[in-house]
Amino acid sequence: MRAIGLALVLGGCAASLPPELAEPTCGGSDPVPLKGGFERPGEIEWRPGLTLGEAVAEVGGVTRFGDRHLLLRRREGGRLGEWEVDVDEIPELPLCPGDELYSNPHECFGLE
Repeated sequence: MRAIGLALVLGGCAASLPPELAEPTCGGSDPVPLKGGFERPGEIEWRPGLTLGEAVAEVGGVTRFGDRHLLLRRREGGRLGEWEVDVDEIPELPLCPGDELYSNPHECFGLE
């Protein structure tokens, strides 16, 4: 997993994100599941221009016990990528159809 945070996103500049996140090449219309420590976890409908901040807002935000450092899983070109993203630092991060977001991923996957 690669961490994406303030050191890479100075001033919220998407240009400093890894290219696969800043300029995703994605298609389709799969929903975006948000699992774990969200107020109303579930799937939201993907739409062009959907951002990390908008997706989190649509499920009511992160619970008070939820982790705001989210795990983002994206499948692209048959490969699975995972990044740790901070919803407060990069709310403008574009999402792709089928992206998966997890708050408290250790609880979601039963990891220690």
